[in-house]
Amino acid sequence: MKDALSARVQFGEFELNVRTGELCRVGGQDGRKVLLQEQQFQVLRLLIEHAGEIVTRRESRASFGPTTLWWILTMASMEP
Repeated sequence: MKDALSARVQFGEFELNVRTGELCRVGGQDGRKVLLQEQQFQVLRLLIEHAGEIVTRRESRASFGPTTLWWILTMASMEP
């Protein structure tokens, strides 16, 4: 997965441009791109690097610190 992070990573119907931090829907009608905030980008990158694996709270805390871990858990618990 490290090689894939050198440019673009596609997962499901989304594609992440790792160089620019842009996230877009592949084949979407509008083709809009979203520029992720640094924190959002780093969380997504961690999950992509560990695709198919469980990322523990300990690993998240080691990567981002307790404040970002709180943000991750808050966002994960919000309903759409």
